Amino acid sequence: MKLSAWCQFITAISYTACGRRAKLAIPILIVLLSTLSLTARANETPNILFILSDDIGWGDIRSYNPESKVALPAIEQLAAEGLKFTDAHTSASKCAPSRYSVITGNYQWRGRKEWGQWNATGGSQILSGQQTLGGMLQQAGYKSAFVGKHHLGAEYYRQNSNEFTNQESLIDFSRTVEEGPLQRGFDYSFAAMRGIQDSPYAFFENDLLVGSVSDIITWAVGDYGDTEILKAGVGLSDWVTRDVGPALLDKAVAFIDQHHKENISRATKKPFFLYFNSEAVHSPRKPPISLGGRNILGESGVSLRTDMLVEVDVIVEQLLGALEARGLTDDTLVIFTSDNGAQGRSEERRAGHFSNGSLRGDKGTIYEGGHRVPLIIKGGARVLAGSPLRAGSSVDALVAIQDMYATLADLVGAPIVNGDARDSFSILPVLIGDATGPVRDHMISEADAPEDGSGDEGLTGRHKSYRAGRYKLIFNSSDQPVELYDLSNDLSETNNLINDANQRANRAALVTAYNQALVSDRTASVRESPSNLAPQVVIEFPASGSSFLRGATVSFMGSASDEEDGELGASLRWSSSIDGTLGTGPNISVILGEGQHVITVSVSDSGGRTASASIVVVVKINNAPVVRIITPADATSAVQGETIQFSATATDAEDGTLSSAIIWLSNRDGNIGSGASISTSTLSVGVHSISAKIVDSAGQTATATITLEVASATAPPSSADGGGGIIGLPGVLVLLCICIRRRRNGE
Repeated sequence: MKLSAWCQFITAISYTACGRRAKLAIPILIVLLSTLSLTARANETPNILFILSDDIGWGDIRSYNPESKVALPAIEQLAAEGLKFTDAHTSASKCAPSRYSVITGNYQWRGRKEWGQWNATGGSQILSGQQTLGGMLQQAGYKSAFVGKHHLGAEYYRQNSNEFTNQESLIDFSRTVEEGPLQRGFDYSFAAMRGIQDSPYAFFENDLLVGSVSDIITWAVGDYGDTEILKAGVGLSDWVTRDVGPALLDKAVAFIDQHHKENISRATKKPFFLYFNSEAVHSPRKPPISLGGRNILGESGVSLRTDMLVEVDVIVEQLLGALEARGLTDDTLVIFTSDNGAQGRSEERRAGHFSNGSLRGDKGTIYEGGHRVPLIIKGGARVLAGSPLRAGSSVDALVAIQDMYATLADLVGAPIVNGDARDSFSILPVLIGDATGPVRDHMISEADAPEDGSGDEGLTGRHKSYRAGRYKLIFNSSDQPVELYDLSNDLSETNNLINDANQRANRAALVTAYNQALVSDRTASVRESPSNLAPQVVIEFPASGSSFLRGATVSFMGSASDEEDGELGASLRWSSSIDGTLGTGPNISVILGEGQHVITVSVSDSGGRTASASIVVVVKINNAPVVRIITPADATSAVQGETIQFSATATDAEDGTLSSAIIWLSNRDGNIGSGASISTSTLSVGVHSISAKIVDSAGQTATATITLEVASATAPPSSADGGGGIIGLPGVLVLLCICIRRRRNGE
């Protein structure tokens, strides 16, 4: 990690130096991310799962509002294992402008339209040349995926033309959508271009329509049972509102699974970035009946909107379960938040559920209920390590959801150039202890009107608020200050200080700062590419793809070096995707469990840069070999000095054919030869137990045995009847027949 770039915008903090190993000059309260396990030494470049929900309020989740009437066990567990931010905000209190800010790190007015791109057509809100989260992480070596509600705009070709059209009825849906997710930094996408609330009512996978163009119809406004249309428009005839959430979940899990399989097959550890944009809990409210083995419809007992809260909870549960099932939990950073505050519902309030808690205002308003949102971050055990803060802790620092751009860029060591992420402040220095205090010293939020159209309590048109420290100044649509609140003791915004004489100087300073921010080319400083080079790691032995038998000791050898720190072999950390931590140092010897292991060795330098290398090794069960004597048959006889032929076969599941290694043994004469076929004429007289023995490469043995009788060559023949007496009667002719049996062949 490089500190010099952080120092550019953390002007309130004094440093003894402004370089790679700078130390704070004053005692500070370090705010750390416990479950994220953030410290100055990152262990891995993590996978990133970013879940952006739709219209979930500060009061919907019991982790923020214990009085919530809806149990959301997966989200609550995420907060208990992660870190929850209590002062996190969106740049706007509605989705289209807010979503642009999150994905670019810019305030909404820096895009195509000042208040976001609400239409599916007319071009992307993300201007050409503006970097996105997906593109930034893609360039940092990630495989990036966009799944869910898009609401950023795109371009669609007119039928029989190479020109674009804004008229849905004239769109050629057989052609690629331009300026869609694939052209804005994502390797894979599965998108509902305006969620469930507006047309086109269809999915687009990798910017192509999912379905047949011949099935495109014009939907009229209405409730069709499992499908509800709030605004007339084109879409597929089989569009089912209730199935959208499950479809998005299936595609997200499939992406995780496919990426994981690709890493295993290629013996790589390429990280992924999955940006999951839930359609819930936006209207129309058509929650699935069930999902992931849990009931959804009617489960909350409050409203259809809160049933959709349960849907989001199941989606979180299933996505985290997909990580766990593939052994990715410890290597994944999870972010959960919302695009704006919740839309207040009268039936929920009657039931005692307040979606924005004690905050004033709802979705669409300039008050805290419109833009203060839940933000939960959890990191796996191997993402970053060493934080002293316990799981479930809270951070009350001012944060914007658009700050995730700069934070993730810092985390992976990606540069932020002048045109990118102009209003995104990295909170990573705060989290890892390299800075304290207000990394973000101000925040602008914007609103137009609440979702129900009732007006923002006297404010009309688009208007903004300016937050600095404990104070929040609200401006009307003419940018005149009209309300001032001290949020440190008035979070519900009930005491307007705009006319308080004691606040005159403070108010003037806030107005000046606000006006400067509005005209500023960027409110966040540019961070250069880190000068600290990452270390180099090599696994020298064994080769990837090597196989070992269960129970065998496997030795690994690796090396690591760093431009700044030199040799780092002693700091190597070895782990297995099956057995977990294996040991440390340049050489280790271990006994691995059965299965296909991804063996990873990683190291961190003193500046926090990390590197890792991975190989695949397979540990198999060692099956015993099989040996069979072909000749002679069991219980055969022979005469001393006679040449006797022996033959046998031996096979092994792991080693293949082993016949040439057969060892022949006699219990009377000892070793009599080796190989698949032998002959001998030196066996001693007597009954022999003849064994064909084989030993496989793992030391497992197998033996086949027959008996063989060897008679003396000088022994007289014996009568078949054993020489018993004969009794005859007087006057009766007696025929005597004598049978002689040779010991060799019984004749």
